[in-house]
Amino acid sequence: MTPSEDSFRRAQQVFLRMRTPKQSSKQTAKYQYYAGYTTGFVSDILDQYGHSGARILDPWNGSGATTSACAARGFQSVGVDINPGMVPVAWSRLARPDLTKELCRRLIGTAATELCLDPGVTAGEDFAATFFDEAACAAIRGLRSTLIGYSRDLASDPGSPEELAICGAAFVVLAEVLREALRPLRGTNPSWFSRPKNESQRICLDAGSIKAMVDGVARSMCNAAGEPQAQRSPDHRWPEIVLGDSCNDLGELGPFDLVISSPPYCTRIDYAVATTPELLAFGELTKQGFESLRRRIMGAVVTDVNSVFSDDCGSNLLQKTMDAIRQHHTKAASTYYTRYFSRYFNDLILSVGQIANAVPKGHLVFVVQNSYFKEMEIDLRGIIIELVENTGFSLHTSRKYPSRPTIAGSNPRFKLYRDSNVRVEDVLIFSKHP
Repeated sequence: MTPSEDSFRRAQQVFLRMRTPKQSSKQTAKYQYYAGYTTGFVSDILDQYGHSGARILDPWNGSGATTSACAARGFQSVGVDINPGMVPVAWSRLARPDLTKELCRRLIGTAATELCLDPGVTAGEDFAATFFDEAACAAIRGLRSTLIGYSRDLASDPGSPEELAICGAAFVVLAEVLREALRPLRGTNPSWFSRPKNESQRICLDAGSIKAMVDGVARSMCNAAGEPQAQRSPDHRWPEIVLGDSCNDLGELGPFDLVISSPPYCTRIDYAVATTPELLAFGELTKQGFESLRRRIMGAVVTDVNSVFSDDCGSNLLQKTMDAIRQHHTKAASTYYTRYFSRYFNDLILSVGQIANAVPKGHLVFVVQNSYFKEMEIDLRGIIIELVENTGFSLHTSRKYPSRPTIAGSNPRFKLYRDSNVRVEDVLIFSKHP
């Protein structure tokens, strides 16, 4: 058997054992992230490609499936995400179950007035005031202060990763409470939160209603926390989780041996708006900062009139795709939609280049979801293959998995273009050797 035949055989064996990247409906977690994949899937990849001493990168870390799976297996990992609301979520996956349960017990046992006691300190503009009245904002500040105090009290070593993890769990409690509080501002699009047109339409909340929501979230989180453990596994290794942009130079993070990630979906979902509860929980974002994030995030739906697609993209398939979008009969195809896709693919090209430069030799594992523009399927799988292979990597192997219905498919106008909301996700594995 030749080396190439042996490599192919081993790759096929991995795929036979590999679990689907997506969460099943029977799984529970502290935090449900619609764009995530399972830690079991990451673990299967690590079994094959995570050699001793390997450094793993997730440039679109999201809720932290990659970094949490690597931590449990003792691999050194770095997770990068542009959304400040997702950094503490990723840390929350690493919180010890016993500390999470104790945090939940304390919250349930705290009276409403004490739970939401306003610390009386505000740091400039409060983004929460966009959605909530003054009394509600004060109660939210009080809850945030209580959560920070409890989580820091539970961590034995101040400033340690252990404290970051339990603070992340407290952050998720606040984000889930805010998600429930924002329910009146949700319409048929589950990824969108409308803004009140004037101050009189802002949401009113008192300490009692917030307390009821906290208790519900705390009980749910306590049930999902798993079996208590007072000690970390000897194999545990803390990851590095940082706020950053995959389009920028990743070289400062050092070289990596393996990338496990999923590029942001090309579905015209406003990711900043979709994570409004997390950004409100973060507590340090102004309205101006929120709008800036909306424009900087990959896949931004807020387009710049000066967005121009680079004809020298290195992918014939991508060039043909952009030409087809420009020439589509749909209104605004040659204006807004061309700008949107130009921005998305320009960012994707930059990110692929940065990621490839960060891995001098090793493997890239991408979970890629197919996409559409109206009735036209966008072959994101093929585009990514061409872009990555231009950087010196070669496609090692790939496999398709059916995916659950998408958020984009909840749009009532969806069936004007397609009868089915069936999605397919491809696991693409690339390799590069010296």
